[in-house]
Amino acid sequence: MARRHTIYNIWLFVIFLTFLTAACSTDGTKAAGDVIPMSDIDHLRVAGMTALNRADFDSAIICGHRLLEIADKSSGHAAQNADIYGNIILGQGFLFNDSVGHSYRHLHEAELLCLKHGNDSALASVYNGLGLYASNIEKDFPGALRHFFNGLDAAKRSANQRLHSLLLVNIASIYALNDDPAGLRYALECYRHGKRNKDNFLCYTGAMTAAYSYALRKTDTSKALDYIREAEIILHSDSIRDGSSLYYIYGLLLRQQGRDSEAAECFRQSIDLLRANHNEGDVRSFIEYSDILFKRNRHTEAVAVLDSALMITDSGHSGIFRQDVLKALAVTHRLLGNDVLSRKYFSIAENENNVEDKAGKELIIEHIKSKYDLERADNEVNRQRVELLEKERIVNFLIAAVAVALILSVSFIYLYRRKSRLYSTIVRQMTETAREETRLRATIRQLEDSMSSASGDKPAKDSQPDAPSLKKSPIPDHLVAAFESLMLDPAVYTDNLISKDKIAQMLKTNRTYVSRIVNEVYGMTFPQFINSLRAKEAIRRLSDAECDTPLKALSSELGYNSMTTFYTKFSEATGMTPAAFREKSRSIAAGQTPGGDNDKS
Repeated sequence: MARRHTIYNIWLFVIFLTFLTAACSTDGTKAAGDVIPMSDIDHLRVAGMTALNRADFDSAIICGHRLLEIADKSSGHAAQNADIYGNIILGQGFLFNDSVGHSYRHLHEAELLCLKHGNDSALASVYNGLGLYASNIEKDFPGALRHFFNGLDAAKRSANQRLHSLLLVNIASIYALNDDPAGLRYALECYRHGKRNKDNFLCYTGAMTAAYSYALRKTDTSKALDYIREAEIILHSDSIRDGSSLYYIYGLLLRQQGRDSEAAECFRQSIDLLRANHNEGDVRSFIEYSDILFKRNRHTEAVAVLDSALMITDSGHSGIFRQDVLKALAVTHRLLGNDVLSRKYFSIAENENNVEDKAGKELIIEHIKSKYDLERADNEVNRQRVELLEKERIVNFLIAAVAVALILSVSFIYLYRRKSRLYSTIVRQMTETAREETRLRATIRQLEDSMSSASGDKPAKDSQPDAPSLKKSPIPDHLVAAFESLMLDPAVYTDNLISKDKIAQMLKTNRTYVSRIVNEVYGMTFPQFINSLRAKEAIRRLSDAECDTPLKALSSELGYNSMTTFYTKFSEATGMTPAAFREKSRSIAAGQTPGGDNDKS
């Protein structure tokens, strides 16, 4: 039977059909037959490429002609684009539409235009088309590889990863021609690029080629079936017409597992799809299906199937597989004892086989392979160099970040300790002041008690000067002394209803004298004076290590109406919050270096 590893040309056409979609919007919903304005080059280009995607070559050719008409009637950049893409679409459309003679002319014209105008993206597609022409029509596989590699260079210059991936699939197919499954890595590269970019067509072509490469290796058939099933899903979801090639590969994989009945069904599907698509498909399905029929002793049907395949190649389709069909007919007739017919078909195959020296071609292909592998290795080295530079940049950044963090940490620790020492000094001073004031108050109390018992109370009228002379007369000393004695009692200034009137009543005088005492003797306003006394009382209580009164309760006991006022006035007096003062005082009392400045209440 025909060698299974021969490259299958029909599915190759699918590979280049969407090359230009990377350079334009892929509007899959616009069919080639839609009414599109003649001046709308972009829509015509998309419609033409969409038609090629769906293997609708007639519609693609219509779009190509319309683009050339626009180019003839226009000028400037628009005319250049219309001319380039019109020739590309016609060249690719004619290649698989019984008009091969026109294909090369349009592809060559597109190549000249791309080189003239420096359009590398379109040039990559042109080289791909020329490579397919060389492999499918001229059977010049080294020449096809040269075109594909030229296409790779153009795709790189245009930074078009999609074109690059699809060209790799075609190169993998040329490897398959030489029974070389090494092309698998290129097919998988295309497949992975499609997965990363959610590009169904790249997934489809990559999966198809990968499955065929696995079929050549005759290993990992289960994995190959996974790929071909994924491609089958995309085939139906995206309405791709090239189902013939897919079911041919599907059948091959099933035969490798010994599932000939299921394989026969796949080959029948492949044949039906080929006939429905104007004889465009994989004619080798006829060969495989005939082989299954022959083994089932359905010899007449087997020969009829091969005769149908030969008629298809006679009509100009699948010429690349004509040798396979002729050899399959020769072998089948020999097995049936028809030696005359067998020799006839062998003779035709030999006469038509104008293949040049196979060894020479293999050397050329190996040379081209080596060129790409070396280039790939060089690119990998460059990629690793870039990654190394990027890693060095990241390491340098991290070192700088660590250095900055270290400097900030040291600065923070230094400032924290300085602040802690300052707080300790403030607390010690305030605590000592509070203790000294407490001792002085006790002494004053004792002296007042002694004086009171010796002299008795003075008449109330002495402390009540006449109103008209208040502002001019000096403040009586005994009134100042009485005021100071009264304000030694915390119960007075911690009263949240304290006022000048209330103090005046206690001193049996009027509020004017109270204001004058505070202003002239202490140099404060009445609220400032009361808040200073409350702050000192707060310091005394917070300095007491045994005082566990919550700050909120302490605020109320000191006469403040809110915690906010308490915190504000205490901070103004000491430079610390009440919570920080208490914590620092306890640390000093315990003989510890300060902890944190915790403002918890």
